[in-house]
Amino acid sequence: MSDDKPTCFIAMPITTHEHEAKIYDDPEHWDHVMEHLFVPAIEAAGYTAIRPAASGTDLIHSRIIQNLEQADFVLCDLSQSNANVFFELGVRTSLNKPIALVSDYKVPLPFDTAGLNTLPYDSGLRPWMVDGQVEALSAHFTASVKACAGKNPLWERFGLTMRAQTPEVSESPTDAKLDLLSRDMDQMRGVLERYAPPPVRARSSRLGEITRTNSEVDTDVRLSKRLTQTLSKLGVSARVKIEVTLGGRNVWVHIENSPLPPEVVTEAIDEVAAKFEASSFVSHGGPPPDSLKNVRVQEPD
Repeated sequence: MSDDKPTCFIAMPITTHEHEAKIYDDPEHWDHVMEHLFVPAIEAAGYTAIRPAASGTDLIHSRIIQNLEQADFVLCDLSQSNANVFFELGVRTSLNKPIALVSDYKVPLPFDTAGLNTLPYDSGLRPWMVDGQVEALSAHFTASVKACAGKNPLWERFGLTMRAQTPEVSESPTDAKLDLLSRDMDQMRGVLERYAPPPVRARSSRLGEITRTNSEVDTDVRLSKRLTQTLSKLGVSARVKIEVTLGGRNVWVHIENSPLPPEVVTEAIDEVAAKFEASSFVSHGGPPPDSLKNVRVQEPD
């Protein structure tokens, strides 16, 4: 191909998703449309086709923007209302540069673009129809070049008056890969949130099974540690148990040895429990109550 030919960037869906493969009965549908319809039609019109493809593992976001700004013409395939294609159409429109619009018959066009000169094409790619489709696309492309006269048809349709500045882009593979890693981390975060461990379940002989979140379990642990630390500083030896009920948290404290009056110890326990919105029950001296028997309790540090 001669280097002095005008260029046409193809803005179209790239990946054939699973549901699209079923619709078109072709797992590589968009590649086949590009190679068997769009590229031949563009070349027949005397242009050099620029494919929306990546090389190796490098991202092509910046290159796409460059092509949208620098290509002499852009062919937009609006089939399946692909979000990326509509974004690229928006970028090209903001620059007030010419476009040719096409779409297959599978999905109706959105309201804003339905009134534009968009050529419907047969996406079946049947061998006996391909040549006719290429000829029709090439004629539509040539007619669009003439009708646009170097401008974007959406410009006049919406009465735009201010042209966007030329976008600044970077071809740095490092920046591109950092962008990819950032997006992958966002996706991974979503997966982790979706498959987070199930809530911890506490059992109560009177109330059956109670669901508790991991955060609530952490709160119970902090409450138990805070109580034992407080009692230890007061010189009090005690056993602590936290019982979870449908009504909230109950803190049971059995005092085994205390140099302080019972009311002083009780006040200290109530103060800590109140900070965690828990109800406190204190037993001074004597054997532990039944609620504290045969359970694992936390000893003061």
